[in-house]
Amino acid sequence: MENSKEIKLTKYERNGSLTWGKLKEYLPAMIVTNLSELLLITVDGVVVGNFAGEKAFSSVALFSPITMIIGVISTLVSIGISTCMSTSMGGNDKSDINRIKGASFWLMIYMTIFVAVVQIPVIWIFIKAYGLSGEIYLLTWQYAIGLMISFPFGLVSYVGTIELQITGKMKMLMKLSIMEGIVNLVLDLLFVGAFKMGVAGAGYGTACANVVRCSVTVFLLSKYTDIYHHKGYKKKLSDFIEVLRYGVPEALDALISALEGYILVKIMLSVFGEDAGTINGVCIFCGSLANVLIGGITGSMRPMVGLLAGAGDKKGLNTVMNQGKKVSIALIGGAIALMLIIPQVLYSMNGVKDIPKYGIASVRFKAVSYMFVAFNALLRLYLVSRKDAKYTTKTVLFTDISLRKRRAS
Repeated sequence: MENSKEIKLTKYERNGSLTWGKLKEYLPAMIVTNLSELLLITVDGVVVGNFAGEKAFSSVALFSPITMIIGVISTLVSIGISTCMSTSMGGNDKSDINRIKGASFWLMIYMTIFVAVVQIPVIWIFIKAYGLSGEIYLLTWQYAIGLMISFPFGLVSYVGTIELQITGKMKMLMKLSIMEGIVNLVLDLLFVGAFKMGVAGAGYGTACANVVRCSVTVFLLSKYTDIYHHKGYKKKLSDFIEVLRYGVPEALDALISALEGYILVKIMLSVFGEDAGTINGVCIFCGSLANVLIGGITGSMRPMVGLLAGAGDKKGLNTVMNQGKKVSIALIGGAIALMLIIPQVLYSMNGVKDIPKYGIASVRFKAVSYMFVAFNALLRLYLVSRKDAKYTTKTVLFTDISLRKRRAS
């Protein structure tokens, strides 16, 4: 009787109905979570563009690559924690799970302090290197101050998102994400629209939303999970390095993309002048929409991929990856089609009335690349979950540098 139950369970898992059910459960919550992240930054541009004018919108767009550069640290920590935590749970070793929980907690604390300190000179250097004119330079700094307040809180929130997902609190995560997005949107409209604070108001709105999200996330994790419980754990540098090592491929890819975006903005400034900020802002908006879907798909797959990889279930792992591939083709393909058909609407949404020369072509050209970005993300997820971190890092370096050289030529 027991053997027949085992056979049924194996068939249930192998034909993908179990993993497909979990994917459908996780996907909406992760898309909503990523949408809230989109609202935190991208909605700033939409609100500022409609209430404060195109120069203010350009300043938000110009700061976006710098936001991505600082965000690399959050990616490094959160993806490392997610991979180590899920594979450890898949291995079902209680002492190892406790060790990873302890290392993850203290690593989050230390890296939050690190971000708070390091961001100040980094942001100053990158803004200065733009060589902006007086008004745009001041507007960019006005926006930057609010974002600098938010970055440390954002790291804790990002890690908390991963931990809520791993502990199965998907409904809680979805409600939290909706709350954050609404708070940021309301505060942006209040500060920028009602109080006429301009681009500075958008920055402070994002900061307030991040503080609220961070506080509620820590409270929920403390009260409803044991993720912060790590009795008897002694801090070790080797444990911190282990966790960070599995976040390196994703962080490296994010860093290369961020630096590429920054350099591209500098080139566009020299060619298009102030129109560069407008074109780049709309392209960033499109990229953010695509990343909501890409991040939602990989984020919903990550716990299952980690558990199956940790348990050594190669067939189950391949099943999940194939399901993720099909979802990516459907969702990302649909998003690309819309961007190719209605690029004018995307400019209108950001308050841009006069579309700059080559603005439409820029959006369409950028849209085509998103399917490649999606499959690249799936490949990194697969390799890192199998703990092929070194190989994945080399692959990211080789493919990204090769693609950048080809684009440059």
